[in-house]
Amino acid sequence: MPSCRRVPTVAVIDVRLRDGNGIDLTRELRRSVPETKIILYTGDGDAALLAEAFGAGARGVVLKKASLSDLVRAVETVVRGETYVDPAVERAR
Repeated sequence: MPSCRRVPTVAVIDVRLRDGNGIDLTRELRRSVPETKIILYTGDGDAALLAEAFGAGARGVVLKKASLSDLVRAVETVVRGETYVDPAVERAR
């Protein structure tokens, strides 16, 4: 029987993980599953974090205080191949 590898289209990853961090996981996933688009989920939207997230290969950043509709918008945006930055982060820049 042939093996079937299922790959998620999008992964939403918390920046703070119990046994590591989402930025490092993003780098690892970009190497091992490059077709999966990654959105980082964070409570902090400062410029340094954004730069590190996108430098690691994330396609989007969503703040934890975002509405469900903003999270859905982020997923839809990265699936189309575009980048998403939470509107609250955009306003703060």
